[in-house]
Amino acid sequence: MQRRQRRAHQVIWWFLAILIPVVVAIAVFSNPTGNSQQPAEPLDDRAKQVEGGQG
Repeated sequence: MQRRQRRAHQVIWWFLAILIPVVVAIAVFSNPTGNSQQPAEPLDDRAKQVEGGQG
């Protein structure tokens, strides 16, 4: 019984060692950055005045 548990433990760790970097890579590369994102827009009139005054 202990040998089966040890083998299962080893298989699970190998699976996680492969799965976690793959998931992280997908998350990093699927996040749009740069010109594909729209610029932030002010939500209220006060923020619009502050933004307009600095330009």
